[in-house]
Amino acid sequence: MDKDNQIKPWVRNIVAMAISFDANDNCKIPSKYDGTVTLTKQTWEKHILPKHPEVELNWDHIAETLKEPDNAVAEGDSRIYYREFPLHQVEIWNQEVTAPTEDKWFTVVVQISNKFVLSVYEKFSIPKTHQQQKEDKNV
Repeated sequence: MDKDNQIKPWVRNIVAMAISFDANDNCKIPSKYDGTVTLTKQTWEKHILPKHPEVELNWDHIAETLKEPDNAVAEGDSRIYYREFPLHQVEIWNQEVTAPTEDKWFTVVVQISNKFVLSVYEKFSIPKTHQQQKEDKNV
């Protein structure tokens, strides 16, 4: 293989996979702090994917973030799980590849009372909680 066509060591082709929903259109995922939580097909298709389509390529990060978060913050009836991933699947020239990212965090929001996943998205830094924002203003 010549130098121009050589695949970089950090790029690999991947096979796209999808989240598996049961007969009730639920995906059960274990979490570190909230036991087993539920991602519904309706939430996935109508609320998460339209707003954050990049999540579909990295859907496996949802379970990893819930099971082994780098940080988790409870705020009201929600718990926000964060995990940094050095590699993300991205689409380049209509091909899905894995590429390195810097300071990219995967975020999963769970409603504590009913154990449902409310939102999933990627961030380039961990956002501050409402309490941290208030404390910053008072400094």
